[in-house]
Amino acid sequence: MDRDQYHQIKKTSDLVKKALQNDNLSVDERQRLEISQAQMSGYLCSTWLPVGIGRKSVMVALLIIGIYGVVIDKPIIAVCWLLVPLFSPRLVGEFLLMIGTIKSTR
Repeated sequence: MDRDQYHQIKKTSDLVKKALQNDNLSVDERQRLEISQAQMSGYLCSTWLPVGIGRKSVMVALLIIGIYGVVIDKPIIAVCWLLVPLFSPRLVGEFLLMIGTIKSTR
């Protein structure tokens, strides 16, 4: 997915979210909008790499700093490796889905 597609889907998702806040929707319309919202959210969270050069740059910088920390044997710097997955929409989405599943079963 390229940057333009991402922003278009994000904009449409925001419009659907705003429409869902309207109280005078029929049950069928609300259900259709909720399904659309879920599909768009899944599509937005399906990419492994972040969208945008800024986020990708920060992710690569943390990766390089983590590698440097491992090479010079400084564990406090090597902790940067743990932050790299936070930039992946897919990994964050999967983690939140797992937490939601665990909380809903309790």
